[in-house]
Amino acid sequence: MIHVPKTAGTSQIKALRRNKYREERLLPKYSLQNVRRKLQGTRFPASVHGKAKEHKEVLGERAWEDIFSFAFVRNPWALMVSNYFWWLQIASDSKHERLSKQAEEIRCLGSFEKFLNSAYGTEMIVDHYGSMADWIVDDKNQIIVKFVGKFENLENDWQHIGRIIDLKDTRLFHHNKSNHGSISLTR
Repeated sequence: MIHVPKTAGTSQIKALRRNKYREERLLPKYSLQNVRRKLQGTRFPASVHGKAKEHKEVLGERAWEDIFSFAFVRNPWALMVSNYFWWLQIASDSKHERLSKQAEEIRCLGSFEKFLNSAYGTEMIVDHYGSMADWIVDDKNQIIVKFVGKFENLENDWQHIGRIIDLKDTRLFHHNKSNHGSISLTR
């Protein structure tokens, strides 16, 4: 699973954990041993929000091709609205000094429009650098995940993934939600 920020990734991770879905089920034995050997004594570069190309680099070509990789994307406008309110509501309450400071910078911008035109709106999704596409493509801009689901079709696409990876419980519960109404720009 490639976790594009603000695309229900936390809900998906919790559903996978609820199903006791572990790396042993994702990777054939040779791949899992190879990954563990590569990671021994290193810091895993592919974080929770790691991009597909980072995961592929760590796993290697053979293992990457053997697994079912997937990610979700969403309407870019809805993503930016969610991103903006995440900063105002969730990051501003963070215990991490860096996030709190950045949230204050965003609050000081004073408007959603100014946020969109700032580096926070043009170069980042929450506190991660990159566009949505950056999470699912390689250096040649080719999509390298096997399935790209749509946030707007989350339930159906998650059911599809559940059938492929044999999840017994495919329910998704909403986690890490920012609260907001609709938002528009007027000129």
